[in-house]
Amino acid sequence: AEARNEGLKMSKGSLVAFLDSDDFWLPNHLEISVRKLRSSEFEFVSTSCFVSTGIKIYPRVRKRLYCSKNHLLMGNDIVTSSVVMNGEVARSYSFQSLGHEDMRLWYVLLSDGYKLFCDPTITTVRDVSSDGISRQTSRSSAWHFNFLRELYGFNPIILWLMTSYVVSAVLKRIPLWQRLRFVFYNWKSF
Repeated sequence: AEARNEGLKMSKGSLVAFLDSDDFWLPNHLEISVRKLRSSEFEFVSTSCFVSTGIKIYPRVRKRLYCSKNHLLMGNDIVTSSVVMNGEVARSYSFQSLGHEDMRLWYVLLSDGYKLFCDPTITTVRDVSSDGISRQTSRSSAWHFNFLRELYGFNPIILWLMTSYVVSAVLKRIPLWQRLRFVFYNWKSF
């Protein structure tokens, strides 16, 4: 969070693009993102990505073009390295030094009425091969639970949102062909 906030303070451009040290952009990333920002009413854009496990690379394509704050409550599918946003808006906010700092910022921006376009075009490669802190499922789940508790207290809706979050996290780690094969071979039991 501190490095991102320092970068935002130092930025002067009309747009800000994020890139984590273990991720990279495909050559068309900025062109596609900037074109969408300049031709629409959106303040930030996130693209789809390839996910690299170090052994395999598989696509993670967005299912919806628009994201609301309620979508984030069930799991953050916004890859920070794919985000390009209005520089003025970006500089007026900061990342909190808490778990899920990126999701928290996207939630605040969406709550404040800023619009996010989720482009299905793959322009980013996200590396999940290292044992980064945000990739530790139990820690991420605890961060998400704490975030939901901040929003809702001890409301029972947290159980539903956490179940959705965990299911989403598990499904992200299982390639689509394996999920489809499971459903196909087990369809009679549904």
